[in-house]
Amino acid sequence: MKKAFILYLIFGLVSAHAQQIIDNPKTPLNKKPGRILTLKEVMRIDGEGENYYYNGANELQIDKSGNIYLRDVWHSSQRMHLPKFSPDGKFVKEYKTKPGSSKALIGSFKDWLVFVRKVRPSERKKSRLYDIRMIIVFISKDGEIEKDFYTFLHKEFIISSAQGGGMMSWDPFISVIEDNKLYVCSSREYLIAILDLKTGKITTRFKRKYPSVRHELRDSEKKFISKYNAPKKKFEPDIKDLLCDRGYLWIKTSIENKEKGSLFDLYDSEGRFLDSFFINIKGRILKIDGNFLYTSEYDEDYLPYLVKYRIVDSLWTQ
Repeated sequence: MKKAFILYLIFGLVSAHAQQIIDNPKTPLNKKPGRILTLKEVMRIDGEGENYYYNGANELQIDKSGNIYLRDVWHSSQRMHLPKFSPDGKFVKEYKTKPGSSKALIGSFKDWLVFVRKVRPSERKKSRLYDIRMIIVFISKDGEIEKDFYTFLHKEFIISSAQGGGMMSWDPFISVIEDNKLYVCSSREYLIAILDLKTGKITTRFKRKYPSVRHELRDSEKKFISKYNAPKKKFEPDIKDLLCDRGYLWIKTSIENKEKGSLFDLYDSEGRFLDSFFINIKGRILKIDGNFLYTSEYDEDYLPYLVKYRIVDSLWTQ
């Protein structure tokens, strides 16, 4: 009887864990996926203006008042540059984070700005894949209070100090905030985890059947692999970027088409695969805000600018 109870308990735990993963089919609920979204430019902010500058945007966040925060491409290992703009693009002010460590801005949650801090292992006795700690950090908007909140793990190939040191990226770490949820991709496979920012617990994981894109090895990679016995990347990471807006998650996939652009998948907050479409722009999408999207682009002289587009087409969000 005791043995039967233990087996029942193990089965229950496995079943409970399995229920957390939503496995979507290859195609979305929309039966006509694959169209190209039509975009119309409505605003542009150059990298240089009166009393401000930036070298390009890594991340962009919009607060409840519509103010725009950019994380500048420029940063040192000690601090970052965060210019702030009003909703219509007039410059407001700039922030420089406290010295200490380099952090990437994810978004905002209540009265906090949310960052991620990478922590690599101090001991590197062998050249191999190591578990890297990606620590979610809350920082007050005045920059005075900072606290660690949650830790994710992903892998990075690190060269031992005996061989001179260095590293090669392996797993991506991509994250975005929507309401009280942090969506995270921390593996090369098509898999998303949802962290509840109120409780600090993973509530859901979801994925879909995805045709991985083969990775083309460059000559420099071949030399690196041969020299350090590093693992080969057979496929591109399935997920390239995450964007959120109004309860919907946009996933930029590894699928690219010269004529159509990049393939994006659309999900609801429960992890259901709703729609799939191409977006064809020269730069990187930083933010979705209702019928608008913001991109970081460069002109022919490699001068940066931020562009706001209106999405002309409707999306399948039923």
